[in-house]
Formats: sequence, C-alpha cells, structure tokens
Amino acid sequence: MPSGKPRKSKVEKVFEALASSRGPDECWEWPGHRSVHGNYGRIGDARAHRVVYERYVGPIPGRLQVRHTCDNPPCVNPRHLLLGTVADIMADRSARGRTYRPKLTPEQARAVFVSSSGRRATAVRFGVTETVVKRIWRREYWRDATHGLVRPTKPGV
Repeated sequence: MPSGKPRKSKVEKVFEALASSRGPDECWEWPGHRSVHGNYGRIGDARAHRVVYERYVGPIPGRLQVRHTCDNPPCVNPRHLLLGTVADIMADRSARGRTYRPKLTPEQARAVFVSSSGRRATAVRFGVTETVVKRIWRREYWRDATHGLVRPTKPGV
C-alpha cells in the first residue's frame, strides 16, 4: 500500500547523504560522474552544481552562471554556489591567480604551423604539448596568426 509520500529522486538521495555526512561549510563533492574537462560533477547532460542550485536555491535566470565561492568544481554545497555573469567568473579566476596566459606568441605559433619537424620534435622545441602542435596545424588554435600560411606537405614523423 503506498505511503502517500513521493519517492525521492536519485539526486535528492545523493544530496541528502552528502549534506548529512559533511559540515555545512565544507565542500560537498559530487560522487557521481565527472566532466572530462573541468572536473565538474555531472547529472546526465547537466552540471551537478547547476541542478543542485535550481533544486535547492532557486531558478537560474537568463544567461547567468552558477559560480563556486570555494573554487572547487565538483562541489555542490548550496552555501558555496552563487549566481553571476561570465565576467564575474573571469574576475574570480583572475583574483584566484588562474588567468590564462598563452605559452606561445603569435610569431611562435606561426613557426609551429610552418615547421617541417614532427609533432613531438616541434612540441619539445616550443615547450608545448603535442596536442597543441596538432591543433595549431589543424588551425583549431591560433587561426588568425596562421592565416595565409601554408603547411609543408610532408611534415616529419
């Protein structure tokens, strides 16, 4: 016979377990799936901290983002989450010393693009990863800097 209480979702059960096992000001790291980039908790196609914010704090209006005051991407503690713009997130990032600085200058990116050495040798020469070299060669990175340049037809292996 049904008890009349609605069943708790998996998200609610996991969240309640986190809330009861951690202090109210500690990070509550999402124990489920994590994103490949950024280590954010995932619930299906959504980021866990956004789902938790909407369920336990309120709606996320317009184009606002959910920021972490703790600088810990898998954290879902509502006390550590607040709304902000992309500009707010970039300011947080800068204030916390995580400002992105490219390793290459445009001139170096052009030199990587026209290099006839292999990927590994080019990466070692410029102090970047082989993936960075590959992406420059494919014009996924530094597209503007390499515009008009032609890749050698047979790069080394």
